[in-house]
Amino acid sequence: MKNLTIRMPDDKASRLKALAQSRNISVNKLIEELSTIELTEYDAQVRFQVRAARANVTPAMYRVFIV
Repeated sequence: MKNLTIRMPDDKASRLKALAQSRNISVNKLIEELSTIELTEYDAQVRFQVRAARANVTPAMYRVFIV
């Protein structure tokens, strides 16, 4: 594991601490969970973009509008 130091406004840090407390987890665990969600969404977006770039739209459009 690595240590990561981040800087953020005090009010945001306080809100994150309150959110973590409301979920009965540490701020560290909260940040880990939030980053997992964001990374998962990013990975899905990249996969979609790669598939879309490889797609051959013409045959698919032909089937939808002609058949």
